[in-house]
Amino acid sequence: MLIPHLQAPHLAGAAWQPLLDGGERDRALELVWQIGKAVRDWQEAPSAPTLLGGAGIAVFCAYGEAAGVLERVDVAGMLAGCVARAGEAGLPVGLWNGCAGLRWAIAHLAEGDAAAAITARLDAAIALALESAPADMAFDLYSGLAGVLLAYADDDSPAGRGIVQAVLDRLAAIDWANARPTAGCAHGVAGVVAALAGVASARPALADPARRLLRALVRQVRHDWMYHFHNSLDDSTGLYAIVREM
Repeated sequence: MLIPHLQAPHLAGAAWQPLLDGGERDRALELVWQIGKAVRDWQEAPSAPTLLGGAGIAVFCAYGEAAGVLERVDVAGMLAGCVARAGEAGLPVGLWNGCAGLRWAIAHLAEGDAAAAITARLDAAIALALESAPADMAFDLYSGLAGVLLAYADDDSPAGRGIVQAVLDRLAAIDWANARPTAGCAHGVAGVVAALAGVASARPALADPARRLLRALVRQVRHDWMYHFHNSLDDSTGLYAIVREM
């Protein structure tokens, strides 16, 4: 059985400054409680076992309980249900829609032999998926390489190190000049930049290759945006000048 062990130092002992008081405070807390209860009860119906579904609800409920907003939350049962549904249906590899997100939620919220065995199986499935994925596998945060990278950014297990290295190798092989990613976070370059920055910060042993990729990607994006602004905006707007000086 999974054992929730959420540690939230930023929730306990932090110097919170209330924004509301009196009746407004009571009303706001009542609304928060109602939202939390609705999300918790929604989990009673089967949902996708991913961060977009059951696994994400489990994370929300765990933090809600840690903050005192929710009570009697069966996070262990939620995660166990996600694992069972994932085994029945099969999942892609992504962060928000697949195995990487489910694995992150379990590693973040659970401990013990059962949790370790489940994460080990998910590690093996993710490693195999990366090994057999096509060369043009999505690179985005939502369902692709950047999302897997972010899920493992602070995981220093042997399996985690291997997966991070495999993702870095795949990102390094992308021809960013032809990929021409959009600027967005979920499906664009901002998500890739965030994942690489996370690895560079959390993993000293892999900081150099992550930073090299980060610099190469930023140079390419800067070039693309300069071209776009130069051809679509008057220089007097200031946008072209800002990007040109990046």
